[in-house]
Amino acid sequence: MKKLALLLLAAAAALVRADPAGDRLQAQRVEADATLAAKERECAGRFVVSGCVDAARSEHRDVLAQLRQKALLIDDARRRAIATARGKAVADKAAAQASRPGENEPEAPRVRTRREPKRETRDEEIGGRAVPTPQAEPPALPSNPARSTLEQRSVDQFEARQRAAQAHREAVEQRNAARRARGKSAPPLLPPGGASAAR
Repeated sequence: MKKLALLLLAAAAALVRADPAGDRLQAQRVEADATLAAKERECAGRFVVSGCVDAARSEHRDVLAQLRQKALLIDDARRRAIATARGKAVADKAAAQASRPGENEPEAPRVRTRREPKRETRDEEIGGRAVPTPQAEPPALPSNPARSTLEQRSVDQFEARQRAAQAHREAVEQRNAARRARGKSAPPLLPPGGASAAR
């Protein structure tokens, strides 16, 4: 099975490397560029050059747009071929692993959230998922006296932060009032580019 998957991937890689359609498109682009250059030289000998050059460039853009569309179709077909080869290789690998039961079967990852307590699991599984072992009793919350002291400590800390914030606000207000009383104020900001502008 591995050999078949490797052969499919090698064939897809060969499609990418040996790309006659891509080479053909590249040759057509080079030819379109050469045609544009020849037409521009021809236009240079005429009396009205700009109209002739504009027409040549417009024609060149149309040719390049058509080539771009062809390249997109070729790339899409190439991507589909590679995806089909990869899908077949994956399906073959899955079939090969299914034919060998019990050999290095990966365990499904178990995701726990931060607050979820770690649980022991039984050896038996139901539907591919481990069944948690029932716990005798969930972890108990602190007793009422301990809990009340924790709550009281939290309330005291909150009130202390509130008092500190209020004291800071009052200090700032007093400082600003003192500055206003002395008549000191911040100088006005300069207009943008004001350092070199005339006043």
